[in-house]
Amino acid sequence: MLQQQLSVFLQNKAGRAAEICRTIGEAGVNIVGFDIADTPEGYGIFRVLVDDPQTALDILHTHGITVTKNDVVVIKLGHTPGTLGKLLSIIANEGLNIDYMYAGADNTLVFHFDKNEHAIRVLTDGGYTVVKQ
Repeated sequence: MLQQQLSVFLQNKAGRAAEICRTIGEAGVNIVGFDIADTPEGYGIFRVLVDDPQTALDILHTHGITVTKNDVVVIKLGHTPGTLGKLLSIIANEGLNIDYMYAGADNTLVFHFDKNEHAIRVLTDGGYTVVKQ
């Protein structure tokens, strides 16, 4: 139940994220979650969760854009006070390390763990819904 996310290496300059999003959209691919992490060197990682990762990967490669595909865990989260704290406590109590996380569409959270498969078991055993692509 892993999903695939795209990680785009980009220069931190005006219009670069717009170019990536426009290119993905023109290929008919929908972006359902994203995160941009900046580095001190003026570059960033644009993590993008899309509904068709292979098409998006291919079109970005065609445009000469540096991009990789990697596995992430996407879960559906309730919208009540304390829900995120409870979830993160379960993860911490299992000794799982969160490499990064960000919010997706429709109350979803996107995670990359040090042990994605183990995290899926822990989360489903804890009653959380792992979302398929």
